[in-house]
Amino acid sequence: MNNKLNEVYFIAGEIAIQMEEWMRKRDGYRTRLRFTKEDRVRLLRLRTWSMRHHISIAEILDMVMPVLTERSKWKKKYGFDITIRVLTGNASKKVLNFQLTKIYPSGENIAIWKEQEREAQLLAEKVDAMEGIPVQPRLTPVMRPDEDTDDYMKRYTKSVEAARSDERKAVSQRWRQRKNYRGNPWL
Repeated sequence: MNNKLNEVYFIAGEIAIQMEEWMRKRDGYRTRLRFTKEDRVRLLRLRTWSMRHHISIAEILDMVMPVLTERSKWKKKYGFDITIRVLTGNASKKVLNFQLTKIYPSGENIAIWKEQEREAQLLAEKVDAMEGIPVQPRLTPVMRPDEDTDDYMKRYTKSVEAARSDERKAVSQRWRQRKNYRGNPWL
């Protein structure tokens, strides 16, 4: 039990560090944030939103903080501008959902995440197939001294089409879509 609680506080501490970094970028100076135990647990809601919507905590703060500080009557004069209870409350969730539909109307945040996850999985599979030997990225063909421009363009076009074909083939494999787990980027 105590181990699990320590893990929760560790994750909350990482979120607090991200919030401090966000404040440092915004204000230009470093601020040390201190939270009560209850507030540290509340911070986990930011992590949940980050995982659900596939955006960073800093991006969540960028979306939510201007609206909340403008409307909030519980402003703090030191540290973070508003209370953590307000930041992680239902009003904040509504603001976040509104901002998400405004910034990503077609769900581009999910599409970007899926593409990054697919690429990471394909790279991991290539490394696994090579038995741990790092995979070298495909290099753009270099024009040889004895080659004319037309031959180089044909060779370059052929290499680009081969790379696209490999990616298309890997993405369209049906067995990837049958893996039924939460957050499957192939679905």
